[in-house]
Formats: sequence, structure tokens, C-alpha cells
Amino acid sequence: MSLLILLRHGQSIYNLEDVFTGTTDVELSPIGIIEAKNAGVILQQFTIDIIYTSALKRAIHTTNIVIGALGKDIKVIQNSA
Repeated sequence: MSLLILLRHGQSIYNLEDVFTGTTDVELSPIGIIEAKNAGVILQQFTIDIIYTSALKRAIHTTNIVIGALGKDIKVIQNSA
């Protein structure tokens, strides 16, 4: 049986400042980095074969942190639009 896991990026610097981000490409805040690490730990209980991410820095950074926490190579497909 397949399982779809949806994960939003960690807190961005604009989230921290309560500014609407939209497609503005901003980095994760220090809290966002911690959130991504915690998500990676939680996701260790699942078998993850592939990750789809947007091309925004905050999403890519979250993806890389999660993959690091999982400790294995996972195929990543990045949306270019």
C-alpha cells in the first residue's frame, strides 16, 4: 500500500516577521531549521522512496534537512515552475 506524506517547509524568515511570502524566495528561520530536523526524526518511522519539492529555497532547505535526518539517499524531484 502506498502512503502520501505532505510536509510544509519550516518557518521562513518572512513567517517569523508575519509577512506574506507567496512566491518570494526566502530562507528558513532558525526555528524553521529546528522544525525541519524534528520532521526528519518523525519521518524516520516511514519508508520514503521519493520526495517532490518546489524550487523555493525554503522548501529545498527543508527537504535537505529531512533527508539528512533520515540518513539515506532519497530521490528528489524539484518542480521548476
